[in-house]
Amino acid sequence: MNTVRILTVCMAALVAGSAVLTADLPAAVSQPGRSAEALNILIIGDSNTEIGHISNGLNTLLKEQFGDSGSGYVPLHERDQRWLPKTIAVRNDDGWKKFDMFDGHRLPPPYLAPDGNWVTSVRAGVTTTVTFTGAAIDIYWLGQPEGGAIQVVLDGKPGKPISTAAPTLAVHKTNIPSPKAGDHVLTLTAGDGKVTLVGADAVAGAGNRRAVVHKWGNGFAATKDFLAIEEGILRTGLEELNPQVVVLLLGTNDHNIDKSSPEAFESQLVQLLERLKNAVPKATIVLTSTFATNTGEARTLLPKYLTTAYPNAAQKAGVFYWDMSTWFGAFNRQRMMDNYHCNAEGGKLIATEMFAQITKACEAQIRRRRQPRADEPFKGHQGGREGSRQDE
Repeated sequence: MNTVRILTVCMAALVAGSAVLTADLPAAVSQPGRSAEALNILIIGDSNTEIGHISNGLNTLLKEQFGDSGSGYVPLHERDQRWLPKTIAVRNDDGWKKFDMFDGHRLPPPYLAPDGNWVTSVRAGVTTTVTFTGAAIDIYWLGQPEGGAIQVVLDGKPGKPISTAAPTLAVHKTNIPSPKAGDHVLTLTAGDGKVTLVGADAVAGAGNRRAVVHKWGNGFAATKDFLAIEEGILRTGLEELNPQVVVLLLGTNDHNIDKSSPEAFESQLVQLLERLKNAVPKATIVLTSTFATNTGEARTLLPKYLTTAYPNAAQKAGVFYWDMSTWFGAFNRQRMMDNYHCNAEGGKLIATEMFAQITKACEAQIRRRRQPRADEPFKGHQGGREGSRQDE
């Protein structure tokens, strides 16, 4: 697989009409008026995203070409560490209140993190410790009217405190560099006032060569749960992460847990897609269907989603659509770790084809910006349906 080409076309899709598809990555992102930058791919989804077999497969493809670029986004919420990249670990002490928008049961909305996972200090002096490998780390935190301060210590050396007081609820990002790349220990200690931590990203690799996959995954979550994330928090989280590609991969819990009608699911998808487009209007957005699980709803309700809800939502929102379910085929235990989740091998297969679909979506967006025609559709893989023009 030519990952240079994939990265090139993704970045070229951000440059209105002037990029060449055969250039290497630095050339593609160093167009006049645009500085070189990292390629951020974001997957938004449920437990199949949270577990990480798909994002791990994508990151492996990138790492083979460009080396280790770091962890990608992880929640600053101590939870099942098995699903975190090996280059980062998180520990919250007992003074944090932990929130997960749907961990067996739904919390009452609104939700205060872009992936539905966050921690809030209950008293001054509580600490979150992040061990990571890299040259720097990005910390994502919530600005709020009653905000306080975060004391930052990297490898035993105090850094500049972070004030979290802000007039409105919004996600902010602070980059904490290290004098040299390697293994590090970061402590974040809450001062007076309320401190809310949402995420971190251990950064490795040169800035203009960094290519990494982030995941906003939440087990049990359905589309309506991501819609219940406070709208300004979702928007500012996207703005701070600045993904060039957003893959929306939801639907498993919509039909298995909520048993949402195709009409309700379609409406929710359209609303969420519009929020993504408004937050990152230059990004290429790929709506991806879920795959078949070993449940009755997967045999009765999911086919209706595939026939109407997914393709109709892509058409209405004007985004690229990939019918992964048709491509992946019927439920196959060799590709699954249980009745609901793909295993590492299944995730690797999906990642490889997802890269090809991302390339097609980016190339279609480039063609749009060179020769915009309202009647030219976006097309997905076999079994997919056409989507209308994605706004520029």
